[in-house]
Amino acid sequence: MSGYRYQPGSSHLVVGPGGGVLTSDGPLALRLWPLIGRGSPIAALLDEALRDGLGRLPDLLLFEIDSGGARVIVRGKRSVRLRLGDGEDVRIDGDAVRTWNEQVLAVPISLSTGPDADHGLPLVAGVVLADGFAWSAGDGSDAAGIGPAPTDAAPVAPVSINKHAAEDPVSPAALAAAFVSAAAAVTPLPAGSSASDIRPEPADVVPTPTPTQTVVPESIPSPSGPAASALPDTRIEPIDDSFEHLFESTVMRSVEDAAVRAADEPASGPGNAEPLVTVGPVVQNSQPERQGDHDGSTIMAGQLAAVLASTGDPVPAPGPARCPTLVLSTGQSVEVDRGVVIGRRPHIDRVSGAEIPHLVTVPSPQQDISRSHVAVRPSGDGFLAIDLGSTNGSIIRRADGAAQVLREGAVSDLQFGDVLDLGDGVTAVLRAPS
Repeated sequence: MSGYRYQPGSSHLVVGPGGGVLTSDGPLALRLWPLIGRGSPIAALLDEALRDGLGRLPDLLLFEIDSGGARVIVRGKRSVRLRLGDGEDVRIDGDAVRTWNEQVLAVPISLSTGPDADHGLPLVAGVVLADGFAWSAGDGSDAAGIGPAPTDAAPVAPVSINKHAAEDPVSPAALAAAFVSAAAAVTPLPAGSSASDIRPEPADVVPTPTPTQTVVPESIPSPSGPAASALPDTRIEPIDDSFEHLFESTVMRSVEDAAVRAADEPASGPGNAEPLVTVGPVVQNSQPERQGDHDGSTIMAGQLAAVLASTGDPVPAPGPARCPTLVLSTGQSVEVDRGVVIGRRPHIDRVSGAEIPHLVTVPSPQQDISRSHVAVRPSGDGFLAIDLGSTNGSIIRRADGAAQVLREGAVSDLQFGDVLDLGDGVTAVLRAPS
């Protein structure tokens, strides 16, 4: 996306890097903003909008624009006008359908909801209150360039912080004494003289103390009390940093001295030794020691492959998901995991959020292919080809050479290898999963 301009109003406009929504439902706009902000596809936005059911779905305009084209969903009284690269103007309205109107177009050069939206306020991304908006492929530079130009920040000189400045504070008494001494040193003016008659004499430059210095006056009046010489001497014992005071001298003692005996038990000696008692071999427990709560019969998931290998049964390896593919002559390839609608400008009118089909746009220079020409969808174990009311119909060419005309809403089964000819040189082949 390039850039937007919007007209302030009462509806909620949410735009992001790949598309956006215009709706009158404020809570829905706030729920869709995280998805739009990270560039989620329009199918995810529609699923979130249908969270409360189709009956509570408000009027809205969902759009998604990328390098592959534009996808627009309109519901209710909303409408939008797109201008394509070849100069064609396309208008999409939502008031003529019961659900919503969805169309897939080529990459547009502009998109707007009204004539006045082109002159609105610029917007890059976000949520605003607006009644209309416009998008133009050439407006991205203007929108991206809004704001003050960046300026180079001046270099900041490093400042050293003295961590010892707070450890040496100046006491209030010292500051008061210094102030009194400075006031006493001032000489009063002689009588009859003015301040202009006195010429200042050069004063000695006193260096400013650094934060780590302490200002101490020359004389500090001593507090009332006994003189310092009358105080008794205080002796400070040196601090012993060793641990020798915790231990005594080592004393050699025998093992017998460490034995614990009753009070009436005689001391052991060579004559009081009791005969030794012969002890038989220790009988070990015949049952093995259990480790944890494992019962010995449970097979863990990591041991299952080894057990199957020991029995000789092959262990099946998980394979990728297999899905049939519809291969078009235009080079497009679509997995038929759900319905596929092919046409010059395919769109759907009534469908639930979980069954949104693939919309495949094909070129038709001679206008032989209708906007929504034919649909291919799974049906049980097979597939069906359904004509969507096309003007010229389609031809199914079977693998055995037989041909079948499909028109006016007809339905026919489609087998692997069958070729679906839409006209104007566009064909589609149903391929089996590889």
